[in-house]
Amino acid sequence: MNIKHINEQINQIKGYGLIYAFVVTILFSIFKILMYGFIYQIFLVDVYLFVVTSVIFVSVFYVKKYHTDEHIESRIRKMYKAGYAALIIGGLWVHFFSSLILPLDTLIFGYIVNSLILIGFISYSLILRKRQLYANYEHIDKPIRAYYKRVYRNVARLIIMFMVIIGSILIIEAIFKIMEVGFDFFISMIVLSSVMITIEYIIFAIFEKHHYDELKLSQSGHPRLITRNSVLIYSAILGFQIASGFVTLGYGLFEIQGSSVSNPWEIYEKLFLFLSVDFALMRLVMMLIVYIYVKQIVGMRLIIKMVFANAVLSFVVTMTNFLISIWGPILAIGLTSPGDAIGLGELFTYVELGFSVVFLGYISLIVYNLYRHHIAHYKLTMIYAGLLIMFNPFVILILFKDGAQGNLIATFIGVVVKGFMLLSLYMLYSHKQVDLDVSHHQVLD
Repeated sequence: MNIKHINEQINQIKGYGLIYAFVVTILFSIFKILMYGFIYQIFLVDVYLFVVTSVIFVSVFYVKKYHTDEHIESRIRKMYKAGYAALIIGGLWVHFFSSLILPLDTLIFGYIVNSLILIGFISYSLILRKRQLYANYEHIDKPIRAYYKRVYRNVARLIIMFMVIIGSILIIEAIFKIMEVGFDFFISMIVLSSVMITIEYIIFAIFEKHHYDELKLSQSGHPRLITRNSVLIYSAILGFQIASGFVTLGYGLFEIQGSSVSNPWEIYEKLFLFLSVDFALMRLVMMLIVYIYVKQIVGMRLIIKMVFANAVLSFVVTMTNFLISIWGPILAIGLTSPGDAIGLGELFTYVELGFSVVFLGYISLIVYNLYRHHIAHYKLTMIYAGLLIMFNPFVILILFKDGAQGNLIATFIGVVVKGFMLLSLYMLYSHKQVDLDVSHHQVLD
């Protein structure tokens, strides 16, 4: 392992990361100005990122220009390490602090920062995979227990960091009383943000270890039938789906009661709406990982193309629902009559049902191909396909046409049952190996 070469490559990738942060900050700032004008609270984190990235760029440029010794890459690596620590820790502090003093109607930008961090994680991982590198290259070949022990230590550091950030901001609030939003909403948002960033790091670290170990299995001619990273990522997605489904259920049941009191679930419904973007990205990445992994084993068959189509379709549906939820109320404000507002709501409902019908057709195609190819765990996969049809939104709407409460409960039960069935299938497939030396790719027990 050429450590000097690896350091040079990692340094270059971290340089790209700074460029990403700089460019995204510029674009994000322009978008915020167009949407809200100049509200200084929105731009605090932008100013901080501009300053820190500029200082890092100038420092690295100076070292490269005036130092030519053989330890230059090691020196630049230390500079990037310190610079990224200042960028991440300080950036999160400013981000959470600005959320404290932001007007409520602009808080969507507070959570979009988390989505940008997730995109940064994904981009970083893609570049590393392209160059056949690992961020944890110094520890990647260690035994699982030693590797995960390091991951747990880093998670503990992240938790301490978030506790210090949140605690210091609350001290400032206690002294100066500058909070613009409800305390419960603020705490819920920053705790969710902290949890999400911690989960993203855990997934990234475990993903690298799985990828490294599975690469060695593939080189031996006995890869797993499906990557264990599918289980890893989908476990996080399922946890979100169940929590989000429970909040939607509580929100809907309270609305049915017609109470004059404000809905206590509304705050959580909004937070999970923002989180849905992150998990839509994670689901897209997971499905693409599965698609690329399985394609390398069995080739470009129709059923593999369907995996790719499912990834794109699921992402489009989630993002469409998110945009409808965000822009629907804004568009309704400009309508002049109640009839127009009702018509807009019906249009959005038909769009969602249209996607459900398309998905039913897609599932039917899957069932046909499962029957045709008789893949491993064929019967369980057919049961899962049946659950997808049974709990499809279009089917549930027909069954509970006049019962909103039954519709909500059936939808939540569907989320739980379908989710655990799919997780079970991912776990079963990821524990089977394929013998590539056999012409028909025999599945090993």
